[in-house]
Amino acid sequence: MQRHTSEPDADLVDRPEVDIAGLRELMEFYARKGWTDGLPVMPVTQSYLQEFLDRTERDADDVLLRMPHLNRVCTVRAAAINAAMAGCLPEYFPVVLSAWDALAMEGYAGKGIWQSTTGTAPLLLVNGPVRGRLGINSRGNVFGSGFRANATIGRAIRLTAINAFGLHPTSSTRPPRGRPRSTARASPRTRRRAPGHRCTRTSASTPATAR
Repeated sequence: MQRHTSEPDADLVDRPEVDIAGLRELMEFYARKGWTDGLPVMPVTQSYLQEFLDRTERDADDVLLRMPHLNRVCTVRAAAINAAMAGCLPEYFPVVLSAWDALAMEGYAGKGIWQSTTGTAPLLLVNGPVRGRLGINSRGNVFGSGFRANATIGRAIRLTAINAFGLHPTSSTRPPRGRPRSTARASPRTRRRAPGHRCTRTSASTPATAR
C-alpha cells in the first residue's frame, strides 16, 4: 500500500537535530559493557541523572535493597541510573523507588530467588492518583506493549538487577528456557474499567504505591 506524504513531512518539522553517530557509539559502548537487557538503552549524563535524583528527598547513597549472599546493594543512585537507561521519564522515579521499597518489604528478592532456574520476575502493581498522572495504562492490554510508563518502570527494575546485582542471564541466573515476560512489569491496580477479578493485597503481594 502506497503511503501519501507531503514534503516536508509534517511529523518531522520539529525533530531535534542530534549527533546520531555519537548516540549510536554510546549505545554500542553500553552494549559491549553488558549494561543492557539485550535492547538499546538511553545513555545517561550527570545532568540527566540529577533530574531523577531531584525527584526524591532520599540521599543518593541510601540503600534500597541488599543481597547479602552476593555482597551487593542497590542504592538510590544506582536505581536512578538504571531508570534513566530504561527509558523512564524523571517523574517516574518515585514509583521506581516505591517498587524497590515493596520488593525489600516482600523479602524474596534478597534471598536468591532471582538467581534460580525458574526465571522469576516481579510484578509491580501501582495504585493511587499517580496512575493517571504518569499515564500508566489501566484500560486493557496492561501486560502488552504500547505504554511507556508500564514498560519502562518495570524495565528499570530488571536493568538494576543486571547492573547493580550482576544478575546477567546465563551467568548469575540460569533458567533453562526463560520466559517472554521475564522482564518486570508495572501494571495498575484499579477497580474501574479493567475486566477480571478484583486484586486484593496479601502478605505475598505488596503493591508499589506512590502518590
